[in-house]
Amino acid sequence: MKLTDTHRIILTAAGGRDRALLLPLPKTLKLTEAKARPLIAGLVKSGLVAEGVAEDGDPIWRTDETSGKLTLVATAAGLKAVGIVPPDQEAEQPNREPKVKADQSSRRGRSPSRAKGRGPAKSSPQAPKPESKLGVLISALKTKKGATLAELTKTTGWQPHSVRGAISGALKKKFGLVVDSSVVDGRGRVYRITE
Repeated sequence: MKLTDTHRIILTAAGGRDRALLLPLPKTLKLTEAKARPLIAGLVKSGLVAEGVAEDGDPIWRTDETSGKLTLVATAAGLKAVGIVPPDQEAEQPNREPKVKADQSSRRGRSPSRAKGRGPAKSSPQAPKPESKLGVLISALKTKKGATLAELTKTTGWQPHSVRGAISGALKKKFGLVVDSSVVDGRGRVYRITE
């Protein structure tokens, strides 16, 4: 499947969320439900997105008589398609497991990698070059004062959703860095890498 900019924005935003939840779609896209459904259906058909049983508080995609409330999750292939290293490095193919059945209730709500007991890859990736955008992002976040989202978008030239995706995807998942955020008077939300 050839990804459009809209597909990339949707998948990148999912990469920045807990469990790679696809919903809600980024508000910057201003998509109506009628326009969003075929886009998402294409991602599901291509294996870049999969349906999963919704946990409490998850946005609902649809309700199924057998599995109940379903949400959407970016698969390992979907995250890789936008340059985010998925937590399950062993997953080379999109998740093709059948939807959760009643006798598999103990697995409900878990991502495929967590259900199988696999965690993040154990290899430690090489740090990015300091002059690369990812290196610049890390440098800005390692300063004592940290950086706001606006400062990070200006520094890297990325859109806000790309910065968020890089923080949660590359920095947290790939490099194992701990990124803390807090609200600072006069600046707003400030992000820092804590040692």
